[in-house]
Amino acid sequence: QVRDQSLPVNVHVVFVIDELSISSRLETVRGAIQSFAEDQMQAGDSVAVLAAGGDGETQTVVALTTDPDTVVDGIQEGQYNPSSASSTKLLDAVEQGLDDLSASSGNIEAINTIIVLSVSMIDQTDLDETIQDAIELGIPVHTVLLGSEDAQGALNRLARETGAGSAILPDDLDDLFDSLNAQRDQDQYLISYRSQANQAGDHELVVEIGGIASAVVPFTLDELLPALVRITAPAPGTTITRTETQLNQASETVEPTEQTVAVEVSWPDGHPREIVQERTVLVVNGESLGPAATIRDNGLDPVILEFTWDLKKEITPGETFLPIVVEVEDELGLKSKSDELPVTLEYVDFTVVNSASLIMPFVSLGVAAATLILVIVFLRRNPKVQERVREGFGRLTNSLGMTRTVGSPGATKMVEPLESAKAILVALQGNSGTNQTEFRINRSITLGRSKEHAELIFQADQGDRSPISRLHCALVEKDDSFQIKDQGSSNGTYLNGVRLKPDEVHYLNDGDVIELARVEDGGLKLKFQAMSRPAHMGTRLVAPTSEDSDDLTPGGYTPTKPMN
Repeated sequence: QVRDQSLPVNVHVVFVIDELSISSRLETVRGAIQSFAEDQMQAGDSVAVLAAGGDGETQTVVALTTDPDTVVDGIQEGQYNPSSASSTKLLDAVEQGLDDLSASSGNIEAINTIIVLSVSMIDQTDLDETIQDAIELGIPVHTVLLGSEDAQGALNRLARETGAGSAILPDDLDDLFDSLNAQRDQDQYLISYRSQANQAGDHELVVEIGGIASAVVPFTLDELLPALVRITAPAPGTTITRTETQLNQASETVEPTEQTVAVEVSWPDGHPREIVQERTVLVVNGESLGPAATIRDNGLDPVILEFTWDLKKEITPGETFLPIVVEVEDELGLKSKSDELPVTLEYVDFTVVNSASLIMPFVSLGVAAATLILVIVFLRRNPKVQERVREGFGRLTNSLGMTRTVGSPGATKMVEPLESAKAILVALQGNSGTNQTEFRINRSITLGRSKEHAELIFQADQGDRSPISRLHCALVEKDDSFQIKDQGSSNGTYLNGVRLKPDEVHYLNDGDVIELARVEDGGLKLKFQAMSRPAHMGTRLVAPTSEDSDDLTPGGYTPTKPMN
């Protein structure tokens, strides 16, 4: 990606102090350097202070640093106490400043400059060479005249021929600093790219535009480690049960028909990379079932993958052990896979369910028949009790608006069918406190950890150790949709990573992610799945309850009534 924009560049300055007759001018020098460090330095700027001493040597008073405090402390009286020299090698100190700036900047665009503070230049032997070196490096040398006379105009020449203008006086330093700041904003190309280098070691970077190549920029790449892959849902040891509800039921209609497998991908080397979706795979019992359906990647750890495991073909009767493994590959071709997750799938055939259901009614019928015989015997022997029962039953039928029919076929009553789920909450991550991975929602419902305060219960076994509140949040059905509302929970309700304000209502969309407290704090992450409403309604027959004809309508039948 290439963007053309104005970007600030850094300023790198080397102050060179000439100790020739410095004593009476030392405070002026300290004040100038301190003013720049405290008032002009910005993040990324650097300053060094060199001194040309009377022994012909160059002293590093402050090595090149980006810390203003280090600069100020280094020139204070306790750290730098020069004596006035009668002769110095000023140009040697300037040459060292050129070397320091050249080595530190490399190929990075910056404003490099040298500021010389001197009474006069006595030794001018290498002046031409120094000027040429500065020109080749593109580093101007500004000179500040501390005395009243520039011997042979050497300081003025050094400044003029290196592109710094003419020599200036100490009072002009503020203007010099302002001019350096004005040069910071420069039009540049900002180039962003994703490296495809996947081998540790030294590498080189070159930018080429219109056939013109930049200088080589070396960089070192640390060893890259494969991603860590962890399955977070379903939980280890989960049993998924599919139960037929009718004879010869088609396997593709037996619930549940699918299972969401949630996966976390993290980067142990600290270098996040893109996961290639088509190179991810869910492996169940050694069989590859295809790539991830969804990848949630915000550029930070962890990346969330969601696979959809199609259960329609899992029809082996009884319990079947089905180990799950997830394999991924990142953009650099590094492959990883999760540990094996043990899951059991139980398929219950209708004949098994029906056998149990056939036995129990006969047992119940026998118990009921024995009880009825005892009641009849008791009633027949107690006429007064019979009369009271008839009176009470009459009052009950009148208060309920019930009718009695005889003879002709039994009346029918319309009833609402048991609704299929309007929405499903799928556990993605964290401990729900149950073996369930899906929770069906048919109406408004409250969520929490306490049976006394909520209807859908999570982590009840943890008590006060759970980060989920007794009454945590509520799902509210409204206009064929669901809304979510935090009920003042202690650790918060999060919708797609954003914490909800207490009692603030938000509509839920299919695929939204809900967190009851943060997962890393022991909470639970759920995915909301909106389900389509039933496309039809059903009826069932209700047999007549009496053959007493006293309440018959003139036509001899009881009309159909809705049951509430």
